[in-house]
Amino acid sequence: MRPKTACEAVSLLLSLFDRSTNNPPAYAALFSWRQGTYFGYTQPIYSDQPEIVLVSKTSRTLYVGFVTEIRRQRQDIPTLEVPEVIDFTGNYHILRKQGNNLVPLTPEQVLYAQTNPITLRDQTQVPIVGPETHLYQTFHHETH
Repeated sequence: MRPKTACEAVSLLLSLFDRSTNNPPAYAALFSWRQGTYFGYTQPIYSDQPEIVLVSKTSRTLYVGFVTEIRRQRQDIPTLEVPEVIDFTGNYHILRKQGNNLVPLTPEQVLYAQTNPITLRDQTQVPIVGPETHLYQTFHHETH
């Protein structure tokens, strides 16, 4: 059944996310970038470097009413700020989470991510965002 209202659509979206069995766990978030808001999740991908996260997000900005409804239904979902200098287009990114900000990886973290590739369900190119680089790697993902 197709949702008829923003309230129903948000309820469905959040219930699907809440039932996901990602391992390691993923955390729902709103992402603010270049005057737009996106929905998705962050997922720590290295137990020894928990600030490095896989970001999966909607490809299009959300309507203001949809964002308002998400915030109404789930006050615990953070809004993470993404600097304008980061190319946040696309659905997947590897970034560093600092509080409520997503920032480029340090050069050491870029090297770590390159030498410890993650695995995505499908073959997907995921940008590893570093201070002066936009590296792409193809990964196979088994995270559920």
